[in-house]
Amino acid sequence: MQEYFDFLWKQTEDCLYIFDMRGAEDIRLYQANPAGLGYLKKTGGNPVGEPLAALFEPAGCEEIQRACRRCLDNGGISRCSMPVQDEQGDRLYLDVSLTAFHHDNETMIIFWGKDITPSMRLRQQREALLREYDRLFSCSVAGIGLVRLSPNAAPVLERSNETFNRFVSLIQTSPQYGDWNALFLDNIRQGIDSTRQVFFDINAQNRYFDVDILFIRENGVPLKAFVLVVNTTELVTLEKRGKANLTRREREILQLISKGSTNKSIAHTLGIAKGTVKKTIYNAYQKLQIQSRAEAVKYILSERENSL
Repeated sequence: MQEYFDFLWKQTEDCLYIFDMRGAEDIRLYQANPAGLGYLKKTGGNPVGEPLAALFEPAGCEEIQRACRRCLDNGGISRCSMPVQDEQGDRLYLDVSLTAFHHDNETMIIFWGKDITPSMRLRQQREALLREYDRLFSCSVAGIGLVRLSPNAAPVLERSNETFNRFVSLIQTSPQYGDWNALFLDNIRQGIDSTRQVFFDINAQNRYFDVDILFIRENGVPLKAFVLVVNTTELVTLEKRGKANLTRREREILQLISKGSTNKSIAHTLGIAKGTVKKTIYNAYQKLQIQSRAEAVKYILSERENSL
């Protein structure tokens, strides 16, 4: 058994220490295996007999002291995870088991640390990704919905932000659609990334949205789908206004509106009937996707700026 222990002590890549518990705050290194020496601060001499503060960074030193106290309080056994630094100063993480025993009437603790740095770094990366994921949902101006897929059940909305929820409410109250699930069900079930435009007629005003469906796959099988919703009403409206083929008379009347003229004064100025003015204004509004004289003035002013 002693030969096996000696072999293990020298050959293992795990970090092994024996600490001499001289007091709650006075813990000294009694022995260290070759792998364990690589985790100690350089002391310029033999580290045996040195206190913890001389061998470990402050955070590691405090963690070892707490772990040793827990070990004694728990009947001689304890376990923890702790950060340490290697010879190059890189931060590493150890999964530590501590066992207390008595030797020559002295209390000793065997410290057995296994390097878990790769798994800890993966965990930290995962936590960072989750934070970014949460930030994406909470801060994005776009609507975001995460849909869980199952081969034997209908897609289920797993998570969504407030913008997406408002979009779903529009669908559910719209006579054009009525059910967001049915609206995108075919695209989601096909498991094909897609983009489509959706529009709603709300109080005689069209509102436009671009909807992208992006899938998360494992071994080629779609597991979840991100549904991204962007309100493109202003862009579509501007595009339509740019393509609006206004007649000379429509532009003439809009110019007079921008100067504050009433329908009656416009009719008098142009020598046409008041009903003709109203009909011409209605046609121009339809082409420009606007609803009021204020919007008409805004359009004329933007046209003047663009022509400069």
